Amino acid sequence: MTASLYLGRQEWFIPMPPDAQAQKNEVASRALVVHEDRILLVYHSNSDCWFTPGGRIAPGESLIMGLRREIEEETGLTVELGDLVGCFDVLIPKDLIHKFEFIFLSRPTKAPDFTIRPHTDSDPHGVVTKICWFTLEELRTLPRVFPDCIRNWPTWSRPRGKTYYGTKLEDGCTKIENIERFYLSSRVVATHDDRILMVYNGKGNFWFGPGGQIEFGEDITTCAVREVHEETGLQATAHDVIAVDEFYSPSYKIHQINLYTRCELASGDLPVNWKDTAATGHVAKSAFHTRQQLAALPRAYPEYMAELAWPNPVKEKVA
Repeated sequence: MTASLYLGRQEWFIPMPPDAQAQKNEVASRALVVHEDRILLVYHSNSDCWFTPGGRIAPGESLIMGLRREIEEETGLTVELGDLVGCFDVLIPKDLIHKFEFIFLSRPTKAPDFTIRPHTDSDPHGVVTKICWFTLEELRTLPRVFPDCIRNWPTWSRPRGKTYYGTKLEDGCTKIENIERFYLSSRVVATHDDRILMVYNGKGNFWFGPGGQIEFGEDITTCAVREVHEETGLQATAHDVIAVDEFYSPSYKIHQINLYTRCELASGDLPVNWKDTAATGHVAKSAFHTRQQLAALPRAYPEYMAELAWPNPVKEKVA
């Protein structure tokens, strides 16, 4: 089975106080820039720490677009951006932020001619003062590096058979505009007896995997389990994050980022006449679908849900 894209909650330099509660989301995009056996890190002078290149994106700016901008500002290098290979979240006590970060495998377009060199961040508010290539052994001995999971980058950045990441604009819209905030969502991929669990949004007239907004400070897997129960009445255990996509809704003014989480259901018996228990829930009904039934639904999201549910479909035997 494909390893989870989710690398866990990372620790910030100053922990969030136990009695504090995050009040807003931020999103960042980062690059794992690899050349042979080394990766590129940038030094932040204000925190005396080495970081993977990247930084915050604005609502409406895609993870890829934001990352290209950040790499140029922080390194001045030209790189080829590859697959999404990991994501994590972190709680930051300053301004009470719950931040989600996404890491893309990247490679320089030409071999580097330096090991370490000074660099002036082209962002007027930037804090990068030097950049350096590190071997895995050197990386593991650095006293301060963020995210800490980068110390073992070869274990989670191996090539995957297929990486699911994409962007989608709201139906009927022609351009991304009037986007004001992020909406981080945990979406569930769960099958039982070779049928996939889907829920129907009566307001939007479409089917999708159970799920909804990750509350400030909430763990991704906790959100997935909670949403399954609120929308269907079923109990679930959350496992891997297997896909990520971005959805832009000018109507709701949101930049939605969906983290698709594979879940195991305790039962396939849907409660009769179950009502969505969320205060703002729009689920009108839920049902299990075979692969053929899923394909026949007029509106079901994401379009590649069948590939997530049945990554290795059994081929029919030909007589």
